[in-house]
Amino acid sequence: MFTGIDRQAGRSETGNRRAIVGGLLIGFLVLSALVLWVTARLSVESSHSQLRQNSSHLLELYRKALESELERHAYLPLTLAGNRDVIGLLLNSGNYPRQYDLNLYLERISRGTDALAVYLLDREGNTLASSNWRSDTSYVGHNYSFRPYFQQAMLGNSFRYFAIGATTHIPGLFISYPVKLGDQVIGVVAIKVSMASLEKAWAVEGTERVAVSDNHGVVFASNVPDWLFRSTGPLSPQQLAQLELEQKYQQRQIDRLGLQESSFWGIDGGRLVQLPAGPAGERLTRYLLQQVQLAETPWTLSIFTPLTPLVQTLIQRLTISITLLLVLLMLIGVVWQRHRSRLEQNRLEQLRQQQLKERDQQQKAIIDHTGAGLILTDEDGRILDLNSTVVRLLGLYGRQVVGQPLASLLAERDRCLLQRAMKQLYRNGQQSPLLELHPAYGETDPVELQLSRLLLQDQVRLLITVHDIRQLKWAQAALKQAHDQLEQRVQQRTRQLQQAQQELIQSSKLAALGQMSAGIAHELNQPLAALRTFASSGGLLLQRQQYDQARVNFERIGALAERVGRLTGQLKILARKNSGGCEAVELSAALDAALEVMGPVLQRGDVRLIRKLPAALPPVWAESVQLEQVLINLLSNACDAVAEVAQPTIELSVAQRQTRLVICIRDNGVGITEQQLPHLFDPFFTTKEVGQGLGLGLAIVDGIIRSWGGTIEAEPQSQGAVFTLQLPIESAQQLEDLHEQPDQRPDSAG
Repeated sequence: MFTGIDRQAGRSETGNRRAIVGGLLIGFLVLSALVLWVTARLSVESSHSQLRQNSSHLLELYRKALESELERHAYLPLTLAGNRDVIGLLLNSGNYPRQYDLNLYLERISRGTDALAVYLLDREGNTLASSNWRSDTSYVGHNYSFRPYFQQAMLGNSFRYFAIGATTHIPGLFISYPVKLGDQVIGVVAIKVSMASLEKAWAVEGTERVAVSDNHGVVFASNVPDWLFRSTGPLSPQQLAQLELEQKYQQRQIDRLGLQESSFWGIDGGRLVQLPAGPAGERLTRYLLQQVQLAETPWTLSIFTPLTPLVQTLIQRLTISITLLLVLLMLIGVVWQRHRSRLEQNRLEQLRQQQLKERDQQQKAIIDHTGAGLILTDEDGRILDLNSTVVRLLGLYGRQVVGQPLASLLAERDRCLLQRAMKQLYRNGQQSPLLELHPAYGETDPVELQLSRLLLQDQVRLLITVHDIRQLKWAQAALKQAHDQLEQRVQQRTRQLQQAQQELIQSSKLAALGQMSAGIAHELNQPLAALRTFASSGGLLLQRQQYDQARVNFERIGALAERVGRLTGQLKILARKNSGGCEAVELSAALDAALEVMGPVLQRGDVRLIRKLPAALPPVWAESVQLEQVLINLLSNACDAVAEVAQPTIELSVAQRQTRLVICIRDNGVGITEQQLPHLFDPFFTTKEVGQGLGLGLAIVDGIIRSWGGTIEAEPQSQGAVFTLQLPIESAQQLEDLHEQPDQRPDSAG
């Protein structure tokens, strides 16, 4: 055992060790945080630099592509400005004979190119000829003098202008060129080109967002449709008035794009902006914005590059850094654990030595104070050691017996018996039988000895156990008394259990009898109602002398009475399995019989019945009357469920699934809640109002279906519910399995 000083030293050492570990852990966490911050900072800076380079390269590609597209269409008005028919029409607009031919020519040019329209305007801005002269939205006769592209061309300049068409209301790019006669401008040639193909190409090429804005900052071309005709900044009243004067965007409301300045990790260089969520639920809200002015236009090309690659790279590098730090932490932990294990081993070795010493002392104290006498001798039977109990039991007070033969402690008449027992022990085993011997000193009452052979430190030793027989007899007497008392209590409990078992059996019989009587009352209710209906209608038919129809009613009454008679002999299935009553039953016949009984109920409730039955169905393994009762019960429940529905409908479908027929009864009634579903087939559980049902119908149906080896399930629908029955198809193997099944399953009532 540790002394008080040892415990205090151990606690001090443990406290110091914990302080060292805590300090190292805090230092490692601080160093890890610094490494992660430096890694993140370097990653963000390098990724941002790479992102800027890529974005600048993409911006240059988009600029060249856009300028190339503009230049591709610029030749057309330049070429048409020198056409003699164009000049002739401008000089003789009132009676030029080739005006019709010029319209056809412009129409062919429009079809041969991707221009939306090619048209000619006089000095007042009136359209004299146009490629769309045949359409309802022809430009011919319209005046476009308010358009800047006309005004700039009349000043002798080629001009590019984007606007929504004043006639067609279709947005497009307008390119104009002056028609000159000498140094005098006599008219303007203009073409209109769609930007849709260019926007589609931008949308396919990458994740970046591209936008072209005019001199007012209004976006008129973009691969993001939601950005069109929205401004990148606030518009002044003068700008709004100018747009209205030019009718550039017609009556469209120019809203702001919502562009906001943003930042990320203090990045310098480049402009970071934040935009609203994009199409398709995109959440890329931060972008690197780069812009360039397009040549020979007041337009600005902008490219918005998402910061997603930067963030992904940052996450990847942080993940790698964290993984490496965790590996380093694990290595440090392994080294520390090994060092701690060595220290712990040294401490445990010291503790073990201390415990061995203490255990030896404890063992000696235990041996000296045990209730049994213990004597240790050598192989020849000379006494090596003994405890104080032996001294007391053998009356050896004040005698020196160590080194003496063991036989000297016994009476003369028992020494030979001891010698024979020792010889037999050496020959046959490790332990001798119990010996009842008399001591040579002190008490005259015998003691009980038992010899055991041991191997201690490679030497044979004998351990003799000495017991006081008087104590043993007292213990035996007490044990016998306890045994007798326990035997009496066991017999008493056995009688009580037998009585409780008889009472339980009687209670089970009474419960089964109650279920049978309730089932009979429930299952006979529908056939008896049908009997009353047929009897009443039969009486009316006799009064009207409609004997043929009355005979049919009486035949139905007889069939129902016969069915009721057979039913009363089959309603024991709720308490136990049906035995010997199953056979091959035609499902179609059972369905017809059930629908015959339920016909008046369906008609009275104006219920629409949908039947989906195959042309041929194999017979099922069931009992005909019980199968009819099952179908009648489920159809009756469906009728009750649709009673309050505007268009009550019940669907009855049958399909074959491998070795089973699946019957589905679906209704559009009030349905089943999730709370009702687990208890739907429990006895006496009902969803109807008090007095309208006993809650036994589905429990009886479940018992019937299971006794045939089938299943029934209920499933709530969005409107109504569906009950699915699976019945085994009659076959030789199933007949054998179903005959064996009742012996394997416990009785439902028991």
